[in-house]
Amino acid sequence: MEDNRFIEIRHIDRQSVPNYISWHHDQEDYLCDELVGFYQPEVDQIADISQKAFSLFELATDHMIRNDKLREIGIPKSMQKIIEYTWTRRIQKHRFMYGRFDLIGGLDGEPAKVIEFNADTCTMVPETLFWQQMQIDATPQKFKSFNRLRFDLDDQFMQLRKQFGNEAPVLLGASLGHDDDKSNMEVIVDMVSESKNYATIALNLEDVHFSDEGVFIEDGDEYVQVDILLKLFPWDWLYNEEPGLLELLSSLILKDKVTVLNPPYTAIWQNKRFLNYITQNFPNNCIAKSYDSPMRLQRYVAKSSHGRLGEEVTIMNERNQRTNHEVKTYQEMLDLPRDEEGNYYQIGMFYTHRPSALNVRCGEGPIINDDCEFYSHFIIDPDKF
Repeated sequence: MEDNRFIEIRHIDRQSVPNYISWHHDQEDYLCDELVGFYQPEVDQIADISQKAFSLFELATDHMIRNDKLREIGIPKSMQKIIEYTWTRRIQKHRFMYGRFDLIGGLDGEPAKVIEFNADTCTMVPETLFWQQMQIDATPQKFKSFNRLRFDLDDQFMQLRKQFGNEAPVLLGASLGHDDDKSNMEVIVDMVSESKNYATIALNLEDVHFSDEGVFIEDGDEYVQVDILLKLFPWDWLYNEEPGLLELLSSLILKDKVTVLNPPYTAIWQNKRFLNYITQNFPNNCIAKSYDSPMRLQRYVAKSSHGRLGEEVTIMNERNQRTNHEVKTYQEMLDLPRDEEGNYYQIGMFYTHRPSALNVRCGEGPIINDDCEFYSHFIIDPDKF
């Protein structure tokens, strides 16, 4: 990546950024002053690959459920019924709302490939909605970006609203209280609240009441029943750490007493062993080749099933043949784009009912983790650049 892809915007008043991303101010250099430029054909390719990948995820999910293969990727029996139930009713009631593909390549003529899908508890929503737009608005050339996330999220929740009656459904956002999760949850809750079509509230999970009759929140001396639970805690955390809560929540979904976002079937998509299943059953050129064994690969990374933010990812080579974590997926090693100073860049693509917004993270090493920078992007206009 040549330096002429970058522009710098320094005159944004960081005190004016929304509270959703203000906690990032304590993380030095997370919100980068620079923007990275993409040519329109590059954006088109990344969006196209993301759309094809989502179609493959749907196709492979249907194949896996119909052939009773959920156990092959480690989905426990306690989760299988509710996955099947929500998947077969995803159009009527349990729609997928939003997630983020992580991709490698896509720049300077290199093909883009998806390396994972953050489909269960997706983050980076506030940065993409607000910081990216603030920087774009501040460019003297008034560049455009590929960012229709707000519009597409509004549309998703408008479609979901049609499944309920005339009275505004109660939407509860719940997290485990981590700053990043809370900000991602609250920005969605507030956005939905602005539509006036929902009654909304955001709480920590410990303040939510679960019973055989439903999910409830306290309102003074009364308890209000929740219609929609927007959770920022993973399904795999529930079945590994809170099996009792999972059993109760599953029962409530089966009895149609609550709708949970994102739905239980996203536990499949978040699971990296699912990529092995896709490679084996649906060979393609848009998702990085992934296997249960490294025998077919020369350069590869070893990953656990549920590591997040670069956790439990090890680059394997002649000098490094061991990992300090359990390995469930061996994925072909692909090269991230690098700038002239040697920094690495990973592209993200938000997906709702279509590719919705592009964003970029930058790190000093080839594994992008939470010690990274968030880069906004712009579309290079040859007449302005």
